[in-house]
Amino acid sequence: MRIVVATQGNKGLDDLVSPVFGRAYSFTVVDVKDGQIVSVKTYPNEAAFGFRGVGVRASQFVVSLGADVVVSGNFGPNAQMLLQQSGIKTEIVPPGTTVRDVVARFASLHEVKQPSMPEVRRIQGYEAKFDFKSKEDLEFEKKMLELEKSMIEERIKYIEKKIREMESDNE
Repeated sequence: MRIVVATQGNKGLDDLVSPVFGRAYSFTVVDVKDGQIVSVKTYPNEAAFGFRGVGVRASQFVVSLGADVVVSGNFGPNAQMLLQQSGIKTEIVPPGTTVRDVVARFASLHEVKQPSMPEVRRIQGYEAKFDFKSKEDLEFEKKMLELEKSMIEERIKYIEKKIREMESDNE
């Protein structure tokens, strides 16, 4: 399985997931076989500094890498459509999640060999929704929600501080 993660730098497994896909600083490519990491490579995102169409160009690059799964904090609609039409699964995780955590989740899912997060499968033109979650999936989802909650709480603190500063400047 080849997992491509939109990342904020070039720290490999210790890097953080980028909040955006098309303008991510880099892509960390992790090959996993039988639940073990086989290789880790980081590529700069050449499309990141383009004027427009960066999501599509980044998607084309990811397709050329042979990704099975692409992970980011967010995907633009064109990028997500292109990736999905190419048969690549897209996953959104909270920005700030480490590549190591993302890979651990997918590596454990690969060993379990069952549908994890709710996914839609086409069966002879009929969409069937499977929602089987393993214990590991639920723990990972809980950890991601707790991380997202703490990020929101930090953002609220920052906003409240800025409001107090603005109020004190107006006095």
